[in-house]
Amino acid sequence: MIEVIDNFMPDEHAKKMYDEMIGQDFPWFITLNVAKKHVESNDYYFTHLFYDKDVNGINSNYYEDFIKPISDKLNTKELIRVKGNMYTNQNKFIEHIPHIDYDFEHKGAIYCLNTCNGHTNFMGEKVDSVFNRMILFNPNVLHNSTTTTDKIVRMNINFNYYE
Repeated sequence: MIEVIDNFMPDEHAKKMYDEMIGQDFPWFITLNVAKKHVESNDYYFTHLFYDKDVNGINSNYYEDFIKPISDKLNTKELIRVKGNMYTNQNKFIEHIPHIDYDFEHKGAIYCLNTCNGHTNFMGEKVDSVFNRMILFNPNVLHNSTTTTDKIVRMNINFNYYE
């Protein structure tokens, strides 16, 4: 089951996050495969690992200001991983291959940082990227991301957690 919550955070928090993450000083890192298996030369995106319980926990100076308030509102008991995703406009619409996040029971959430024509496809149910939208879903069900063609980037933050 998918739940969509618009206006999830106060607008000033959402705007601050977007402005900071689109800025030239935010540390993004290229990842050469969107869904764990490299398919094409344009199968890349940029990521920022905020938190990973298997890699020292908090991994970003932005964790306290950006992630903690969202995590608190989600009522997470334990984070598994929190990762920022930035898909660049490649002048064509790309739908990435379906994947699951982890092969054990947990919760998933995608926080959208901007409005664009990209979406997440939950095997037939497409949820558009809309600024300040939270998408709650089962990350053990196949899903896939897309790029955008109407904005410079599509940005979101992916949460994997226990409730």
